[in-house]
Parts: sequence; C-alpha cells; structure tokens
Amino acid sequence: MNGSLNVTRIVTSLGMIVFLGALIAGATGAFFNDTETSTGNIFRAGALDLKVDSVAHYNGLVCTEVDDDVFVWQADGTTFPTNNDVPADNYPQPGMPCVGTWEETDLGVENRFFSLDDIKPGDIGENTISLHVIDNDAWGCFYVANVADDDNDCTEPETESSDAECSVVDPDTELGANGLGELGSSITFDAWLDHGTIPGFQCNHEGASPAVGPCDEDPQEGDNIYQPSTEGGLFWEDETLDAVAAGPFNQSDVLAAAYSFFGCSVATGNTEYGNCHGLAEDGRLVGSATYYWGLAWDIPTDVGNEVQTDSLTADMIFTATQHRNNGSFQCPVLDTRPVVGPDIVESYGVGFEPLAYVLGDIDAQDGWSKTGGFDSAVVDNPVISDLQSLRISNAVTSGSFGDQTIAPELADSAGETGVASNNYYEAEFEISTTDLAEQPGLALSVSPDDGLGSRMSYLGFADEAGGVRVTFYDVTNPGPLPTVSTFNPTDLGLLDRSTSHTIKFAIEFVDGPTNDIVEIYIDNVLVHTGTTWEDYYRYDAEQTGNGNVLFPVDSLIFPARGAAAPGTSGGGFLFDNVSLSVGTI
Repeated sequence: MNGSLNVTRIVTSLGMIVFLGALIAGATGAFFNDTETSTGNIFRAGALDLKVDSVAHYNGLVCTEVDDDVFVWQADGTTFPTNNDVPADNYPQPGMPCVGTWEETDLGVENRFFSLDDIKPGDIGENTISLHVIDNDAWGCFYVANVADDDNDCTEPETESSDAECSVVDPDTELGANGLGELGSSITFDAWLDHGTIPGFQCNHEGASPAVGPCDEDPQEGDNIYQPSTEGGLFWEDETLDAVAAGPFNQSDVLAAAYSFFGCSVATGNTEYGNCHGLAEDGRLVGSATYYWGLAWDIPTDVGNEVQTDSLTADMIFTATQHRNNGSFQCPVLDTRPVVGPDIVESYGVGFEPLAYVLGDIDAQDGWSKTGGFDSAVVDNPVISDLQSLRISNAVTSGSFGDQTIAPELADSAGETGVASNNYYEAEFEISTTDLAEQPGLALSVSPDDGLGSRMSYLGFADEAGGVRVTFYDVTNPGPLPTVSTFNPTDLGLLDRSTSHTIKFAIEFVDGPTNDIVEIYIDNVLVHTGTTWEDYYRYDAEQTGNGNVLFPVDSLIFPARGAAAPGTSGGGFLFDNVSLSVGTI
C-alpha cells in the first residue's frame, strides 16, 4: 500500500511538472523589448574663414568712408583734431580721394592697403590691419610677394644723384624683375601687435561696445598708435621691404612670445574676452578673436633724389591653416621660381606720344582706325607722367563693330591649330578716367579681336559712385549646333579713380571645345581665370552665317555700344601704354 501511494505521488508530481512547463512555455510568447534609434547622423566639415579689414592713415589724416563706397582723407582727431586744423601745405588735404580703408571682407583687387602716388621724403603713414578667423582656430602666415622696385624714368636730378646708373627697363624683363629702383631700400616699416592696454584682444565680439576696436573694454586696442609701455616691443623696426619680402612671417611666433611676455596662463588662448584672450601658448589664431596689427611706414628725410619717379609695388598675402590635428605646422615658403613664359613672335606697343601721334581723332594714326562718329581722340590728358593718351567715351554708341576704335592688327595672329600659327595672345593697357567724380552712364568694353569685331573675350568698365566697376564675361555652350550660348558675368571689383590701373588679358588657345584659358590681371595681380568665347562661334545659331568657324585674334577693340551717355562727351576713359603680343606656349 505504501508502494501504491508512492507511485501516485510520483505520477502527480510529474503531472504538476508538465503543467508548470506549459505555464512557462505560455509566458515566453510575450517578449519584453526596447528599441533605441539614432536618426540623422551627419559628418559635416567645419568651416575656417579668414576675413581682413583695414584703416589707413597718411600724414595725420585717416581714410574715411563719407558716403557709400566713397572714401576721402579726413583729420584723424589726434594729429589734426578737425579738418580746419590741417595746414594748407599738408599733403594730402581733407577731401582728397583715398584707398586703404574697408570693413571686414575677403580681399579682392580693390582692397589695397597702400596706393600712394606722390610720396616724398618725410612722409609717414600707417595701416591698422585686423584679422578675423571665423569658427575654428588656425595658424596664421603673412607674406610680402611679387615685389617690383623700378626706376620707371630718369629725371635729371636723379641721374646726377648717387643713382648715376639710373636706367629704365621693362618690368617684365629679368632686369626689371630684379628691381633697379631705390624705394624698396628707402621706405622703412615698423610693425606691432596693436592689442592696447589689456593683454590680448577684447574688442570686436558680440556685446562689445562699439562692435569694432577701439572699444569700451580697451580703448587703445586697434587705435593705430604704438604704446611701447603696454604693447611690448616692435617685431619689425625700421625694416625695408627688400628685407621682409624674404618671408614667410609666421604670426604664431609673435603671438606665442606675447603669451609668455604677458604671463598668460590659458594655453588655448580663449578667456572669453578677458585678460590674454587670443594669446595662446602655441601662438595659434583663436577662432573667436579679432587680431589688430599695426603697420607703419615712413620715408626718412635723408632719402635723396635717387628715388625720384621710382615705384614700389608688392602683394600682401595672409593665410589661415587648420590648427586641429596639425600641431607641427610651419608656414610654407612661397614658390618664387621664375615661370617660363610664352615665346613671343611679334609685339606692338604705343604710348600715344608726339610726334607719332597728334591731338585729335585717332582714326588713321599709326594704324589705328575709328571710322564711325564715336567720341574717341588723342588728348593731352595723360594717364601717367607722360604727355598724351587716348580718350574714349560712350557719348555716341552703335551696335556696329568694324567702325569702332580698333588698335592696329599684328601681322601674326593667335588661335587654335588651323586658325592661327600661334596659340598665345596678350594685351595690356593702362586705364583711368578723365574726372575724379563719377560720370553717370559712362561704360565701355575692351576685347581681344580680329580687327573686325569677332571678339574672343570681354572686359566691361562702368563708372559708379564708388569707382570703376570691372566685369569679365566668358561664354559656355555645350553644343551641338544650334545651341544658345550662356554669357557668364564675373564681377572683378571696383577700380579707384584717383590713379591709373594696368589691365592685362593673357589667353592660351587650346585645341578642342571648352578648354581655352583666359587670365585677367589687374595691377599685375591675377584676379580671375576663365575661358574664351570659342564655343559661341562653334555652336551658336547667331554664327551660322559665318559658318560657325573660329576667328584668330590679332588686335584690340574698344567699342562704345549699348545706351549712349551724351553727358560724357569730351570725357570718359583714358587709355595709355597699349601693348599687344602673340606667340606660342
């Protein structure tokens, strides 16, 4: 009996086990779960943007914007508190046009720190230059490049001075590139970190009053005055351009030295605009800071006649390079090796000077033509320090081409294979206006041409309140015939009316469509690279009457087209030192 009970218990126990197993199996049919989703994952490159602004001073005056894009010299408030305090013999005088001042921007052809045409021994000037590195820390480098130090002309006092070897050379030749002038060794420069009384940079940030330096936080920051007791030593002192042009100048050297000199303690340089803001232990440019640099120049009074008529031009280049993950950065040395140029086979140059040119209508003078009734003449209003130039206005306009003002054609021409025997064309000229004030409606174009109006490139010049607007047009047309062409304008900035400017087309014709290269230079600086109008001739229906063939280039045309501006009669643009060349490259 006991054995039966034991069996029953065992059977019952097994049944319970089976039942419990069913319960367990039933419970596993409803899963606990949890899902986490990260949406919209993005890798985005950070930004690094360098902006530059400038305020120019010259002989006690400051270049000031008095109207939209109109800048004139005004009393600086310190040397001369008001314009009425400026002596009559001071140069410049209040109200004279100036360049060298602009607000925070990307630099372009119109942003020249210095453009001074009549400097003398004893003259002094200064630019306060501010650098803004936006969004990220960066390494800063500065270069003085493309220095041209030329005699230009040999006056009688100059040849009798210590510059007895004064000679005039083409600045594009090897001798010219080496420089024969004396300004480069005569003008001296001082430079300092213009951070004012408080070490570092507290101005020009959101909440600063005013928003740009000098500001309430540190009135002496960015004030264009060197305060030796608070700003440390000069990092350039009586340096010549010949000396500093060797470069590069690594800004981190100065900033790191300032960090140490002023006993700063925050290695990153970011103190939320407090003491030492912008001064990092490694000399980086801190992304939130605005850096003020003072750059002063003077011509010592003991400089003599040897600098008469000399000119000194140079490029000032600022670079910013990523700091993060780039701890071993060093400013690279610019490649200054000479570039092998084209093999020129024919050239033409003219300055419109007597006796080859007489005052009056340009037509039939030395190969120039102008058979239409346009306002185009040789005048005794020189562009540079010579006697005569060519004046053209758009007082009279026309849609024609062959009767416009056209330079003499070269015997050789340039174009693609089968069109011409040369593939390189270059044209250069100087341009200015007859009036320092705006001439409303004044507009002309200049184009490389075949002498009959088959233009292969285009620059437009239009007078505006702030200066002369330069616009480049090239053409795109993917084909096939007859596809309508797209004419693409590119704004190249404003030219200052107070001085002349050198403009150059350099064109390389490359066989095949959509590949010609046009370089535009303004004042010896490459400002734009585009293409020609080749595909307009290949594919546009407007050229079917000409067989959609390409034309050679051997001349330069100065057409007055579009809306006439009768008020410009007797005025307009002045052109001088026109040169044409063709060759192979």
